Amino acid sequence: MNLLGNRRTSCKPGAAAYSLRTPGTAILLLLLLAGGFPGRAAQPGEKLWEFSFEGVVYPCPAIGSDGTIYVGTGGPDPRLYALDPATGRERWAYATGGAAQYAPVIGPAGTVYVATLDNRLQAVSSATGQALWECPVNVTTPASDADGVLYLAHGWPKYQVCALDGATGATRWQSAVLPGVFGPAAIGADGTVYVGAEDGRLYALDGTSGARRWEYLAGGPLYSGVAIGADGTVYCASDGGGVAALDGATGQPRWQVQTGDHVLWSAPVLGMGGRLYVAASRIHALNGATGETLWTFETARTNHWSSPAVAADGTVCCGNRGDGGGVYALNGATGETVWEFTANAPVSSDGVAIGGDGTVYVGVATVPGKVYALQGTSGLAAGAWPKFQGNAQNSGLVAHAPAIRRQPERVTWREGASGTIRVAVTGFPAPVCRWFLNGRELAGHQGQVLTVRAVGRADEGVYGLTVSNLVGQVTSAPIVAVVSNVDPLEFPGWRWEGGGGTVVAQRARTPLGPWVEFDQFPPGTSGAYVETNLVETARFYRLGGDAIARFTATALIPGWWYTSVVATRHRIEYVWEGGGWTNWVELTELTLAESPHLFLDTDAFDHPGAVYRTTRVP
Repeated sequence: MNLLGNRRTSCKPGAAAYSLRTPGTAILLLLLLAGGFPGRAAQPGEKLWEFSFEGVVYPCPAIGSDGTIYVGTGGPDPRLYALDPATGRERWAYATGGAAQYAPVIGPAGTVYVATLDNRLQAVSSATGQALWECPVNVTTPASDADGVLYLAHGWPKYQVCALDGATGATRWQSAVLPGVFGPAAIGADGTVYVGAEDGRLYALDGTSGARRWEYLAGGPLYSGVAIGADGTVYCASDGGGVAALDGATGQPRWQVQTGDHVLWSAPVLGMGGRLYVAASRIHALNGATGETLWTFETARTNHWSSPAVAADGTVCCGNRGDGGGVYALNGATGETVWEFTANAPVSSDGVAIGGDGTVYVGVATVPGKVYALQGTSGLAAGAWPKFQGNAQNSGLVAHAPAIRRQPERVTWREGASGTIRVAVTGFPAPVCRWFLNGRELAGHQGQVLTVRAVGRADEGVYGLTVSNLVGQVTSAPIVAVVSNVDPLEFPGWRWEGGGGTVVAQRARTPLGPWVEFDQFPPGTSGAYVETNLVETARFYRLGGDAIARFTATALIPGWWYTSVVATRHRIEYVWEGGGWTNWVELTELTLAESPHLFLDTDAFDHPGAVYRTTRVP
């Protein structure tokens, strides 16, 4: 019971219930409730607040993008709680119905997923705490990819891995039957799904179909999750005491070592300098490239360590699941103790969570249950897999540098209408896109789709974007945008004489003809020719000859379309806005379609404002 008589308490450092016997005591109490003495900073390992509830807590908390703490509980009134990270106050509580003994997971849309012991997976709105859907499956902690697809093991006694739509809960696929799968899935950068099984095998499944890619015999049951490195290496630790590093694409071992400890529910994590941390009855620091032991840590207490978590400064935080449980923070390079916190109760087997400001959040199995916020040293490390399930959201998706999977080379926009450029970007954490026009950043545009409203000639030029996250950055190839005063005409390619229908060139009626491809044009003769050039993936056609302007059209951009009737004249206008000059040449012998068209000069790609425009001449 706190001073206000509530069963859930939220206290600042050192706050407690004191009897108000003297004015000095009252002043002291007010100072403590206000956050301690003026100017005093909390020391590493010091309790910032605690949240109490009926029941117990086992899983690792999840942290949302706004810092909200999500924790599931068991007991007579099992719930999923959303807590304020600064005060520990309850924002909302969702009654799960069954014990939420598995770590909550936050998807890319902010949905919180929680698996319960009454064989249900439930999706809850992070904003309101309202249920969105539930799926009646016997599950473990799910993993979520960047598109919101969930991967989890379900079923008993015959287990399968399934993929669910994170928005609806609908099943996308189910794998073949596997032996007991009790740990969470993990997702590689290429979408491969990794799960460990009770038969001592690590299985790699195709993320789009569930088909088995490979399997690795670890030599002991695999109850915990795996860790995935930035280079795709997969690390697993078994109940048989073996730790292995595997090629994520093939399953071939890169190294295998014996630690002498049986790893049950603690998952390996990766820290600074390529170090791998594995917790069992001792905490082991291994060289991630070779498996060599760097240091071990143990105490005189009953030691059943939970999954470690690595801070940005390299500090390794690990909870003790023994009766005298608490949290130890170790120097990641030496294994020396940096700070410790005694909870006198078992700490979650999944481990602790570290917020962006360095606060360490931990759930302990007391009665009533408690969640503590502790002063840490720095935020969560930005590596590929610094904690249980890889990140603060417990998503099980490896952090990887962004990549641009698809982008256009050029776009044509209608003047006055809206123009868009779409790119396909991957990467985790979700990358940020910064758009540029002619080297100048466009403020307010950060998504994968650039939209320009009411485009004009000032919007014409070379666009590009940089895509970045905590892991890396990539820059797109140039995207040329031209603005037309008519709707673009699309056509599949050039149609030569004899092709039927409208032809590109008319031999009989065009004085400058016949038109032939450049490689068939007789050297030293006069006339007209068509030169084809392959530039990247687009084929360009350059019309040239005696007294004919050289210009370029492409099958990917509206281009020339000749007819057999000479009825109009057009001029080709070469505009270089950056150079401040205009030049044009009239073509009187060729007929274009009745509307103007656009052309790009292959020599002008380095000059954003350089385009050919056709304008009808009366």
